[in-house]
Amino acid sequence: MGAPAASADASEPVDEADAASSPDGAPTGDAASRADAATPAPYRHTIAIDGSSSFTGDEVFATTTAGYNAYATWDDDTLYLGYLGSDVAANDPTKWLLVYLDVAPGGSASGERYNTQTPELPAGFRADYYYRWQSSGGIEDVKEWTGDAWQMSAVAPSSDRGGPFLEIALPLAALGDPAAIGVALLWINEADGLEAAYGGLYVDSFTDGYHAAIPIARYLAIDRASALPPNDAGNQRP
Repeated sequence: MGAPAASADASEPVDEADAASSPDGAPTGDAASRADAATPAPYRHTIAIDGSSSFTGDEVFATTTAGYNAYATWDDDTLYLGYLGSDVAANDPTKWLLVYLDVAPGGSASGERYNTQTPELPAGFRADYYYRWQSSGGIEDVKEWTGDAWQMSAVAPSSDRGGPFLEIALPLAALGDPAAIGVALLWINEADGLEAAYGGLYVDSFTDGYHAAIPIARYLAIDRASALPPNDAGNQRP
């Protein structure tokens, strides 16, 4: 049998700051400091928009298309997105990167129609804005759902392209400084006879190919108070 556990020595001095508590029982002094230190800080990562990736392995996402990867991270002021794929460098005006954002109650269950294809957004996701980027580089802007239509918004994105890699910055203040952000992302080819949806965020979000109503099943749920890295499985919805 082992030695009995040592009991506390009543004569041992007590650190009053360590033992102190507020009138409602909450710890103060050193005990409170240790409690704060044990709470992980919210996830934050600032990157430069320069056409060269500085995203980390925690910020990369596989997509519905082999060889195409999406990226996402954020800091206190900006949502950063990225994409790596051959169509980034295709300079094709019929190909579009579309990023739908759910940042507030309400919003639309459907995206905007391109030729004959319309994104149908995931369960629990209602888009308030969407970012679009034309592979030709000729069009880049953000549209806003007004309650009955998609209209141009005042949100000013910035981006840079380096070969097949694109990175994007969206100012959070212009999006209402949301505490939570839903992100649904895909590519659309709107060319007659070649229409298709592909490159969607998460490998099982939909099946690549033509869809009159693109059945997007997955989205990234960002909680800006959470310490989880972007591609943690706990951030995938539904």
